[in-house]
Amino acid sequence: MFSLVAAVASLLTSGTASASYASEIQQLQQEQSQLLGQLQSLQGQAASAGQQAAATQAQITSIQQRLAQEQAQLSQVNAELTSTNNRLALTKARMALDRSQLSDLVDLLYERGSGDSFADTLANSGGVSQFLDQTLDLQTLRQRFSTLTDQLVADTDSLKTLQATQQVQQQQVAGLVSGLQSQNSQLQAAESTYRSEQDSLGGEAAQVAAQVQGISNQILLLEEAEAASWGGGSGEAGTILHVYSGYPNLGPYPDDYPRGQCTWFAASEALITWAANANGWISGDLNSADPYPIGSTPRVGSIVVFAAGGAYNYEFGHVAWVVAVEGAAFIVDEANFVNGYDEDQRYVPNTDGVEGFIYP
Repeated sequence: MFSLVAAVASLLTSGTASASYASEIQQLQQEQSQLLGQLQSLQGQAASAGQQAAATQAQITSIQQRLAQEQAQLSQVNAELTSTNNRLALTKARMALDRSQLSDLVDLLYERGSGDSFADTLANSGGVSQFLDQTLDLQTLRQRFSTLTDQLVADTDSLKTLQATQQVQQQQVAGLVSGLQSQNSQLQAAESTYRSEQDSLGGEAAQVAAQVQGISNQILLLEEAEAASWGGGSGEAGTILHVYSGYPNLGPYPDDYPRGQCTWFAASEALITWAANANGWISGDLNSADPYPIGSTPRVGSIVVFAAGGAYNYEFGHVAWVVAVEGAAFIVDEANFVNGYDEDQRYVPNTDGVEGFIYP
C-alpha cells in the first residue's frame, strides 16, 4: 500500500507530478479495462464449458440407465436361449432313443411273428414301452409310433423356431448394448474434455483477475501519491488521501471515549486500558497501569500521538492508527481530523509534531 511513498517524495519536487500521475493512472485504467474484458470472456467460456459438461453428464446418466436395462434384458435373453438349447438337445436325444427302441420292437415283431413274443419284448423294454398300453396289435403300434414321432418332430421344430427367434433377439440386444457402451465412452471422453477446458479457463480467469487486482492496487497507490502531490505533502499535517463515510475499519467500540473522537477511534484498534485526552497518552501516567512500549519510530500497527499545537488541537493533541510506513513517512487511519463523523486516511511526510509512538 505504501511502496510508492519514495516516488511521491521525488515527484513532489517536480511541477509535472500531477500530470505524470494522471497519465500513469489513465494507462493503467485502460490496461485494466482490457483485462476486465478478457476476464469476462474467459469466465463466459468457462461457464459455457461447465454447462456443456453438466449437460453431457446428464446424457451419460440417461445412457447408463438405458444400458443397465438392456444388459439386464440381454442376461434374460441369454438365459432363455440357454434353456431352449438344453430343451432342444433333450428332445432330440429322446427322439433318437425312442426311434431306436421302436425300430427294434418292429423288427422283433416281424422276425418272430408271435404276439406272445412281441408282448414279452414290449413288457420288458424301457424307453417307449411307457408310451404303449401292452397292445399286440401291429396297427396300434404303428399308430403310436407315428404319433410319438410326429410329436417329437413338432417339438423339435418348435424349439428350433424359438431358438432362432431368441438368437435374433440376442443379437439385437447385444448390438444395442454395444452401441450404448460406445456412446457412453464417447460421452465420458467429451465430459472429461469439457471439464479440463473449464478448469483451464478458470485458471486463466483467476490469473487475469489477479492481474486486475494488482492494477487496482497500483492505481490506488498512484491516486494516493497524486493526492499527496496536490497537497504539497511537506507540512506536519500531511495530506488527506481518503475520507470514508462513517467508520468502516473499526473493531469493538470502546466505552471509555466519546464516539467520534480520535481517542475513541484509536482505542477501537487496540486494547487501551486508560481514559484520557490524546496529549496524555504518553506524557501522562495513564499508561503506567498497563504499559506498552513507547518509541519515536513509526511502525505499522502502532498508535501515533501528536502533541498539542501546530496542526493539531492546541488543548488535547491528537492520536491515530498507523497503517503503512516508509522511512520517517507514514499513513494513518483516524477520526475527528477532517470532522467528527467520518474516518479518513492521511499521509504524514515526517515525524514533525509527533510526541511518540505506542506499540500495543
